[in-house]
Amino acid sequence: MKYVIVGTGSRSELFISALVNEYKDEHELVGLCDSNPQRISYYQNWIGSQNQNLKVKGFNSDDFDFMITSMKPDVVIVTTVDARHHEYIIRALELGCNVITEKPMTTTEKHCHLILKAVEQTGLDVRVAFNYRWGVGVSRVKEILHDSIGPIHHVSLQYLLDTDHGADYFRRWHRNREMSGGLLIHKATHHFDLVNWWTDSVPETVFGIGKLAFYGDGNGPARLYSNQSESSSNGTYHNPFQIDLSSTDKFRGLYQEAQRLDGYRRDMNVFGTGINIEDTMSVIVGYRTGIHLSYSLIAYSSMEGFVVTFHGDKGRLKYEEIHRPRTRIDETGRSIDTDEDEWSSAITVQHLFQQAKEEKIEISQGGHGGADPLMLKSLFEYEAHRDPLGRVAGHQQGAASMLIGAAANHSIGSGNSINISELCPELGSASKLSDLI
Repeated sequence: MKYVIVGTGSRSELFISALVNEYKDEHELVGLCDSNPQRISYYQNWIGSQNQNLKVKGFNSDDFDFMITSMKPDVVIVTTVDARHHEYIIRALELGCNVITEKPMTTTEKHCHLILKAVEQTGLDVRVAFNYRWGVGVSRVKEILHDSIGPIHHVSLQYLLDTDHGADYFRRWHRNREMSGGLLIHKATHHFDLVNWWTDSVPETVFGIGKLAFYGDGNGPARLYSNQSESSSNGTYHNPFQIDLSSTDKFRGLYQEAQRLDGYRRDMNVFGTGINIEDTMSVIVGYRTGIHLSYSLIAYSSMEGFVVTFHGDKGRLKYEEIHRPRTRIDETGRSIDTDEDEWSSAITVQHLFQQAKEEKIEISQGGHGGADPLMLKSLFEYEAHRDPLGRVAGHQQGAASMLIGAAANHSIGSGNSINISELCPELGSASKLSDLI
């Protein structure tokens, strides 16, 4: 099968690497599309370093239609900024291609409606790359959840981003709500999707509160780093929130050298002006099955990971996943931006009137605690259609998670609870997630 990729930022590397290495015998990457030719050139050179005989054509984003008609791909992989996902998903479907899209599927209920309509009209497939579903620990939770504690009534999930990873969303385009939908869409779509999938439930009523408490101009930490320039790489002194775009070939190739062509800065000051997303968020979700979810997301913690607790008729199940036990720093106190993880996880089950039992989870090799390789296998070997845990996510399930974030954003703005059935009637009336594609 032939593939093209639109959007050649850092996230596209996962798919590019898989197609030119592990899955090169079954599939062919025939095109890269981006608004910045430097980013395309970076990946073309990288692909050449993997296989000198492999040449992948590059196309400007304005030439997307021409790329599709000339290269005739079977599948389009969408890894652009979130706010443009819907444009390429819909156009790819109209031109006769199936789609794999990064999460979130889109950023607004309006664009969600357009995607659902396009899938219905074309009869083609949209797969959403929810890699978290494929983690060893979260898969184990899915396997044992209902049998262990009976019918579930309440779920609580707290997710912490540390001051390495969390700050990164405030350095780049994610800080603009119009581009990312805010962290309740860009990041939390992972977490909402897990709860939807774990409980096999479709969300309905959403209430949210949120604020920009830590990052941004004028907040407490900003006063400590007030002499930092708008670009974090050009500060007058080192501090833990700076990054150095000259530190790696990837940063230099994708961002530092590309900046001269389009002005996009990867290293904006996390305490600068123009940030309009929250870093402190809490959401209550009522599901159509009767389950309640209490969720929180903090983007400036001293450690990274999450804990989720399910309460049912027979007791409780707690799953804790630690990604980094502490923010990693160098000898100067600066945060270290790295892809390396220190994952650990454990499941605790405690039945009513009994002692708790803990099960340690052995983490597999690969990104996101071993989840990325399994997700890629499902995408490129198509074995996922027979997955007994139902980890494949189509457009409707992609909508179900994204719409929680969209509803929460509306709730924060209005102070009112929001009903998803009113926000996006096209999702239908199903109560179980497994009844959605």
